[in-house]
Amino acid sequence: MYDLASQFKDLAQTVDGSIKFGDVMIDSGTQALEIVSTEQPDKVAPFVKYTIKAEMQGDNAVLLLCEEDVALIEDAGCNAVLDKVYWHELKSNSCVITLQSNQVCN
Repeated sequence: MYDLASQFKDLAQTVDGSIKFGDVMIDSGTQALEIVSTEQPDKVAPFVKYTIKAEMQGDNAVLLLCEEDVALIEDAGCNAVLDKVYWHELKSNSCVITLQSNQVCN
């Protein structure tokens, strides 16, 4: 799971970068994730059997990786730290973004 977490952190930073520095005006986290999926499919390939939720909070991206309705990893792409891991204590119906980027982004 640690390797997957590292790849997810990389994806979150890529999505965050597309919001901040991309050539296209982005209106939502989902749109940013779709652009990255199209332009860099290798970034999302490790997650084909998972659900990824993306949210834009200001100019920051927050991504959540879930397996069915269970949250595994949540990350804001604005920093170098993997923000939240949930795989140690799995909970049903937890696939909801809870991270607030204004608390972890500078």
